[in-house]
Amino acid sequence: MVSISKALINDRGEISGVVSVETFLEAISEVLQQTIGNYQSAYSYGTRNDRTILIHHWELLRGIPLQEVTGFPISFDKESGHFSYRLNGAAKPAYYSKIESLN
Repeated sequence: MVSISKALINDRGEISGVVSVETFLEAISEVLQQTIGNYQSAYSYGTRNDRTILIHHWELLRGIPLQEVTGFPISFDKESGHFSYRLNGAAKPAYYSKIESLN
């Protein structure tokens, strides 16, 4: 289960409330497994800031450093970008978007 909370700050800088969401990682994974448009082989996955795979439709890849999958380190130094790698002999283009930290 994943829990995320964020304080709501009003215009005076005061805490005016809290928003909290709880969900199971499996539920997020199911949403990410849905076909993306016309691309039957496309899928999404999520990583932690340390680039460990957190959410993936292949359970065996969860908890694995992304570098072990791609064969090289990935630098998410931009807000979004792309890279390519091979997985099981197949070329994989990858596109990423960083999500703002809620801490």
